[in-house]
Amino acid sequence: MLFLNAHNAGYLLAGAFFGIHCLLLGILLYRSALFPKVFGILMVVAAGGYLLEAFGNFMFPGNQLVLANIVGFSAALGEVSLTFYLLIKGVKKENHLLDKI
Repeated sequence: MLFLNAHNAGYLLAGAFFGIHCLLLGILLYRSALFPKVFGILMVVAAGGYLLEAFGNFMFPGNQLVLANIVGFSAALGEVSLTFYLLIKGVKKENHLLDKI
């Protein structure tokens, strides 16, 4: 049982770091001229879900199912929508930013 609890704590810690990653990515997407701003907002919402799950399980144990549903919904909104946008439409080529590469 000790190792199962340690695995759960490590999983939540990794989720906290991934939430920080999603937050920074959301800020960059929002400030970028290459993507619609809605994807930056959705990634910040996804980051909030990951961080809420990570810190919520430590601070309010026993609510794992509710917090898992929150992170599942917010991650589906942010990450899946960004993935499908990139697969279907791609990056807008504005201001010839990509011509200099």
